Amino acid sequence: MSTAVGIISWRDSLGNYHGSLAADASVQTAVAKELASMREQLIDLARWLEEHQPWRMDRGIDSGEALLVKVSLLTRYVDGNRMLAAPQSIELQLPCVRMKVEQGGWTCVVPHLKLSFAFDTEKELRELAQHYMQEMLKQRSPRELAEFLPPIGYSFEWINVPRNRSGRQSAERRPELKVLNDIAEVFIRDRKLLGAAFLRGEVSAKILAALSAPHGNVLLVGAKGVGKSTVLLDAARRFVQARRAAGAGSEQADTASSSEGLDTDASASAELCFWRLSAARIVAGMRYLGQWEARCEAIIEALAYVRAFFVAENLLELLKVGGGGPDASVAAFLLPYLQRGELRMVAEATEQELQAARRMSPSLVDCFEIIRIDAFVGAERGGGGGGGTAPQPSRRVFQVASWACCHLIFRHWSRRFSSASCRNRWCPVMLRFLFAACPNWRSVKALIVPAYLVSLLS
Repeated sequence: MSTAVGIISWRDSLGNYHGSLAADASVQTAVAKELASMREQLIDLARWLEEHQPWRMDRGIDSGEALLVKVSLLTRYVDGNRMLAAPQSIELQLPCVRMKVEQGGWTCVVPHLKLSFAFDTEKELRELAQHYMQEMLKQRSPRELAEFLPPIGYSFEWINVPRNRSGRQSAERRPELKVLNDIAEVFIRDRKLLGAAFLRGEVSAKILAALSAPHGNVLLVGAKGVGKSTVLLDAARRFVQARRAAGAGSEQADTASSSEGLDTDASASAELCFWRLSAARIVAGMRYLGQWEARCEAIIEALAYVRAFFVAENLLELLKVGGGGPDASVAAFLLPYLQRGELRMVAEATEQELQAARRMSPSLVDCFEIIRIDAFVGAERGGGGGGGTAPQPSRRVFQVASWACCHLIFRHWSRRFSSASCRNRWCPVMLRFLFAACPNWRSVKALIVPAYLVSLLS
């Protein structure tokens, strides 16, 4: 199956073909020496927009027609600080395209000027076109005006764009998820969180087990910068992989999705398990009574539709935004849904924020399973964090090994340390032992100075 998409094309003075989609004609998007090549570029663009940015394609255009508008322009010359008006005006025939939309209105676009406006009647079209073009091109010199000379006519036509996946609707474009697409983002697609949860396997598995349970919410507690978001992202990716594997082998779910005309790709649907939101986004633009509450209800329905988690950027913020106090906040509105299990949430907080939230709304904190993430400190850097029980070498062993490395390096400083191979081999080893054994710079100096003195005497 295919979809008819309107395009606008024109030629420049060199004979090249230019084109743009009628739904987004203010952006020139295709240039080619041949008309067929330009159309292929626009088809590829339309397919990409349908999948990733569908709002740029939703204009409901019924028809289009190219026409010429006569515009009289006054030019001027610049001589230092003086501007001299040209004695005569310049008459131009500027092409434009008028398009009729489904709602019964009209739109006029001038792609080479990146101009677009709405109108109601033919007379209004001529008047508005002359007004906007004169405002854009007035008080320019003839040389500057030459840069805006009209192309060799416009033409409006329709092209057939094949639908992705046999015309099925992609998972993210479902109308039930519109509110999430407007104010939320898919958590596992966050490009800022690319680091792996190194040595956090135990706590990541604990989070995964809590997420895999049929009910319950998760609250990650730890200091700032300890890696709460990174560990959560690691657990979320594992959860998505498990759901993706389960969805790929379920023929019943595939049949049900096909009957609704939805995308049956398990990968696309599984990625929508975690949506990150903040209280500020929820109440943004909601000025009247009951607006943000209605948005919260729509969010809960959308999350339930895909069995997804609400990933809160800050738990304390939910208690402060929305009303005059914690009892009228966003968290207070979501609390009954959390208690009934109609909404599942994952949040982050520091220890201070947790205590503040407990004072403001103890019932909200009781809805969460608290998982603490500890920072790596000294010899515990080799552990898994979050309560690992594996035996670790004592600090004394690290100190002796660090002193030995310093001694060897300083002893052979003049003969070997100048070579690049020695620096690449010994420096990383020494630094690794130093920073593993010494939590501060004073301890580092306490190891380096004796090692340097012994190396001088040996």
